[in-house]
Formats: sequence, structure tokens, C-alpha cells
Amino acid sequence: MRLGQARPWALGVSMALAGCATLATPGASPEGLPHNGTGPFRDLESEETGLAIGGVAIFLSAASAESGMVAQDGALWYAAAPLEDPSRPPIPSRFPEPNWAAHGPRRIFRAEPKVVPGLAHVSRGPAFEGEREVLRALHPWEGGHVSDPWVLIEPGRVLLYYAAQGGIGLAQAPSPEGPFSSQSEPLLAGEGLRRPSVVDVRELPQTPARYLMYYENNGRIALAASQDGLRFEPIADLSLAPMPPRDERNGEEVEQGAPGAVLFRSPGGRAFIRLYYESRRSNGQVLITLAASADGLNFQNFGRPVVLQANRRAPAPFIVDERISLLYMWRPFSIARSQGTIGVGIAPSTVRLAPKRMEE
Repeated sequence: MRLGQARPWALGVSMALAGCATLATPGASPEGLPHNGTGPFRDLESEETGLAIGGVAIFLSAASAESGMVAQDGALWYAAAPLEDPSRPPIPSRFPEPNWAAHGPRRIFRAEPKVVPGLAHVSRGPAFEGEREVLRALHPWEGGHVSDPWVLIEPGRVLLYYAAQGGIGLAQAPSPEGPFSSQSEPLLAGEGLRRPSVVDVRELPQTPARYLMYYENNGRIALAASQDGLRFEPIADLSLAPMPPRDERNGEEVEQGAPGAVLFRSPGGRAFIRLYYESRRSNGQVLITLAASADGLNFQNFGRPVVLQANRRAPAPFIVDERISLLYMWRPFSIARSQGTIGVGIAPSTVRLAPKRMEE
């Protein structure tokens, strides 16, 4: 069911009204790309992250990482697995991803920000180190692995949403340090459900639920709602128009997935949802694009990529301030794409985090 057919949740916010202010007025960026930190994103350089490899948020020498997001505690939460057999052939896939067949079971980790002395604009660094395991598969429905973490930190509780073989699950802890206890049954059951992205939407007008979850359902982006963050009701698939190809090299859009949502507050105090997601193309490319909503339900598509590379996946936005955003993404770590890591980009692309570059 498309969202427009879910009448109890269609709140009458017109697409035109929702879109005028949510995607921002096109600025001086090429081809009218929006400002206010929505894109385009450029990879951070090594002097901005304090890591030897530019564009990387965390370095894992013998493991692959995916689906990183930064929560309110400033830590990076991500899934990773050790690379056990580099020679093992990959599972065929139309789209770039780590060769998980060559890896051990995926688990969920937390890493603290790396201190970069004198960094401009951000109080905590955009790169991370000191990873620590917080969750592994314990229940039959998980199928031996857990991935796609998304974390909400609230007074007295931390909610860790994640994906596994049988659906989307929830683990809770009293603090970000844990210990986390996962539920024996999934929140949403079904194969092909992944990448939960949960937002507290109390600040949005006329939204009847406190929490909205955006997640992938077998190549479509779906929506579920909750009043307490502990039980979710599936609502519908989002009605997001396909992103048109920019030229013959892009291919046609065949799937949408891996959403990453964030609540953004405009300089005028207005709140709305920015939803980054994968536009998967018929030629195997994966382009990251953007939609926005004033009510969390009805979205306006931007219709262009916000990341220039065609092999990045699982975008997770982090708002630095009303002008600057970071975007954490999976990126290939080797030419053969047998491994992957968490990359990080910044928008506006003209902003430099390192004081040296600010003075040039």
C-alpha cells in the first residue's frame, strides 16, 4: 500500500507546501543543489579526520564495516564482521556491497570520536576509534547476525534498533555504555526488512505518533509508527517518485532503500524530516539522494544525487548546525569490493574543518 492510500495518516499537508521550505532555496551550488547542509557532499580529507585515509570515518584493517550512524552521544554505531576468507567468491549482487560470504557473523559496535586538536566547526571529531562490541545475535529469528544499527538516546534509556535475517529488532540499555538486552521476537517480522531509521517527531505539527520508523522492505522504503518506541505499527510504503537518470550512464531507478532520516530545525525554528536514501539503478550503480517532509509522511523528492560517487550506500545524516551536515555512508575499501568501511562527507562542500584550510 502506498502512503497516499493510508487515509488515517494522510494529514492534508500538500506536497507543494511541504516542499517549498523543506529542501531549501537553491543556492550557488552547481545545478541548483540546495544549501543548508543538504548536499552535495564531498569526502572529508585526512587532515580533517586525523586518519591516514581521506574520506574514512573509522579504519578496520581485518574487518568490514557497514551501516554507520552517529547518535546523540556523538559515538559511531555500526555493524562489522572479521574478514575470514578473502579468497571466497562473493555472493552475486547487482549492487556494490561487502563480500559477506567471506566474513564472520556481523555484530554491532560503538566507537568514540577521535580527538583532532584544533578542529574547526565541530566539537567532536568526524572520525572514530576504540570500537567496542555492544550486541551480537542471540535469538533464532536473527539468523546468526545483527546489522543496521540505529540508536535513540533518551533520559533513562537507550533504544538500539537493528536488522537481522527475520526482520527488525530492538535492544535496550540504561546508558550508551550498555549492557544491551535484545527482545526475543522482532519488532517487525519478515525477510528483506532492514535499515530501520527512527525519529522522534513530537516537534512536527499534526503528526499523531511520537516515533516514525523509515525502513527498507525488499527494495522499497516503508513507514511504521509508534507512541512509545517499543511497539511499531506498519503503515505503508512511501510514495517517492523515481529519481530520473541524468544521462545514459545512470540507468533507470529499479529500487529504493537503506533510508537514513534526521529531524532538522531551520533558522526560523521550523522542524522537518530529511530522508536520505539509496536510488538503485538498472546498471548496478547506487546513487544517494534526498527527500524532505514537513509532517514525516508526505515527502518531496529532490530528484538529483547528493553524493557524486556511484558506489556509496546506507546514508546516515548528522546535523552539525543549521548550515553544516555530515553524511556517514558505507564505501568500498578494496578494488575488489571484498571489504567495506564507513565513509564520511560534509556539506556544504566548501566548508573545511581543519583550521589550516580555513585560513587559506
